[in-house]
Amino acid sequence: MPKHKLPLGGGGRKLPKRCRTFGCSNKLSTPSFKFIPRPVWDGHDKPAAFRLAMRRRKSKPLIKLLRKIIVQAKGSLHPTHDLMKAIGYTFKHWRALTRFLKNPDIAIDNNEAERAIKCWVLVRRNSLFVSDCRPPFGHNF
Repeated sequence: MPKHKLPLGGGGRKLPKRCRTFGCSNKLSTPSFKFIPRPVWDGHDKPAAFRLAMRRRKSKPLIKLLRKIIVQAKGSLHPTHDLMKAIGYTFKHWRALTRFLKNPDIAIDNNEAERAIKCWVLVRRNSLFVSDCRPPFGHNF
């Protein structure tokens, strides 16, 4: 079992000792996933023509491969399989998902939007049980 995980029922991920202190960086506790490909470099500080050329050279072959894999999976799965919902969603939104290949001003990811709403999400989550006398998640203190 990896060091960063507790057994089932243990309450979640165990952080390294140096991460349990206030103000530590989140990078220390993030597990590494070797099977996820590295993100394609976007070159956001470069001119638009350069970004467009890089996206077409690096991202377009990956997008074509992804579509080929999805089409093969669609042909081999039963129509009621759960993955067919995800495949249908992907094909329904394919133009929006690949729009960044044609427009260099569109970001490849939505990290900026996620960062913008993060504070509201955290405030909402932290204030859910403010007026409730019961502790969250069934803990008895």
